[in-house]
Amino acid sequence: MAADLWRLTAREMVARLKRGEVTPVDAIEAAAQRIEATDGAVNAMVTRCIDRARAVAAALERTGHPEQPGPGTRRQGLQGHRH
Repeated sequence: MAADLWRLTAREMVARLKRGEVTPVDAIEAAAQRIEATDGAVNAMVTRCIDRARAVAAALERTGHPEQPGPGTRRQGLQGHRH
């Protein structure tokens, strides 16, 4: 499944995330794998922040998004993270 996540539109990904069919970490890993597989030919990613994205995704899994709190109930999500 993760191998095909990169094919989803943003709306489809959000819907799957909301339904709990995909975790934020799954989404990041799928994107990272696709970047790794194709960026050599495309050369579009000047700076990769995959480790930072993984950390934010893991935090979202623990605490949830501000509009949909997760198990930790802290309403932080991406707010307060430097991009």
